[in-house]
Amino acid sequence: MDKDFNRQRSIAKHIIDGTIAIDSVDELKSMLTIFPTNPLLHAAYADLAFNQKAYDKAASSFAHAAELYVNAGMLLPGILCKLLHWRLQKPSQQQARQFFADLQNAEFTSSPVNDFLIGLTYPELIAVTNRVARLRIPAGKIIKKIGDPEDALYLLSSGTIKETTYIPLRPGETTQPKSSVYLSENDVFGNVYPFEEELRSQSFAECITAVEIAKITRKRLIEICRKHPNIARAMMNLFNSQAKIVKGRASRGVRRVDRHNLPIRMDVDIFTNGHSRPAIKVHGFSRDISVGGVCFVVESESSDSIDDIAAIKEADVKVWLPGKSLTLSVVGKVVWCSRLDQKNAKSIAIGIQFKEMTPKMGGMLVVFADVLFEGE
Repeated sequence: MDKDFNRQRSIAKHIIDGTIAIDSVDELKSMLTIFPTNPLLHAAYADLAFNQKAYDKAASSFAHAAELYVNAGMLLPGILCKLLHWRLQKPSQQQARQFFADLQNAEFTSSPVNDFLIGLTYPELIAVTNRVARLRIPAGKIIKKIGDPEDALYLLSSGTIKETTYIPLRPGETTQPKSSVYLSENDVFGNVYPFEEELRSQSFAECITAVEIAKITRKRLIEICRKHPNIARAMMNLFNSQAKIVKGRASRGVRRVDRHNLPIRMDVDIFTNGHSRPAIKVHGFSRDISVGGVCFVVESESSDSIDDIAAIKEADVKVWLPGKSLTLSVVGKVVWCSRLDQKNAKSIAIGIQFKEMTPKMGGMLVVFADVLFEGE
């Protein structure tokens, strides 16, 4: 995946997942001048344009996002954006076949969802995608509960879902044991196969972050598989591959990459007029941190230090991660900022892009962040 895209993705996703509310097409468009090749932002711009009934802008932005996703090796998001483009502007058969050819020529990492989709023929892929519903679900929402009918297959395009399965009690046990696994992009869930059985959910699925999902109902899957028997065989491989991954992941617990989304206390110095004036010093927590940057939420008491958020845009910053015996500092600049309401307390969220680091420095940052979280 493109190195610049990796550096940008941590910051950009907070705009997409609703952490930072942007309801202005012009404001989001200005973000695209900072991240012109980021497909997440182009997709968010397309969604906003669609909601404001600017359908031509939405169609062209969905098309551009699809191309960028595919080039970045992100198959499912690319397909979903292309479907949204086609639902606004119906393609010719030649255009549809060309997109399928582009998928076959692109490079994707092996995963249950990628292997399933890329292994389909053109008619099979069209049959599946014609019956897909794209869902955007906010953090905290429940997708399914124990006992619910297993009536849909879900392919996870982005975000994190926690799926908890309760294990039957054994003789002598009074507390029901449970097992949890964290699902992320290119994972699949929904126990819809074999089709002959009416199954009930044995797990509880909750959105840990905002997610984007491709949903296909069990009824529509049955229709597809009757017409295309190879899709049924591909689905068996899909479920088998996912089961192996989930088994290994559950035994290791939460992956460390997921933990970088958790809050870490930090201090930030903001230089609003170069370095000619004393820095504005603010305190708060990270909402996400990576070698590319951080979404930093200023504590409400500290946010009074910032009179005008417009004045801090593009300001240089120094980020301090204070540990018990060692403090790490990283330099960067502000690329966006927005006011927040958090339980009636005013605060400010700041998107900070770090200056490019050496691999050694980037590794030190990630390790240090993990150590700080361990100590919380």
